[in-house]
Amino acid sequence: MALVTGANRGLGLKIARQLGQGGMTVLMEARDEAKGVKAAKTLYGKNLDVQFIPLDVTDQTTVQAAIGKVTDR
Repeated sequence: MALVTGANRGLGLKIARQLGQGGMTVLMEARDEAKGVKAAKTLYGKNLDVQFIPLDVTDQTTVQAAIGKVTDR
């Protein structure tokens, strides 16, 4: 399992895609939920095992929620 921050665009999205293509489960994180969900749907549509988790490291609520989701997985 891999946790990729900033996974909705650029380098983060590329890393998430490559890890998924390598057979890993990828937890994709981004501050913008709409963009993160869209990116995850794109990779999921390519039969990759991905899940989006909203995370803004400056918001303690999203940090705690992300920790809980990662722990659950």
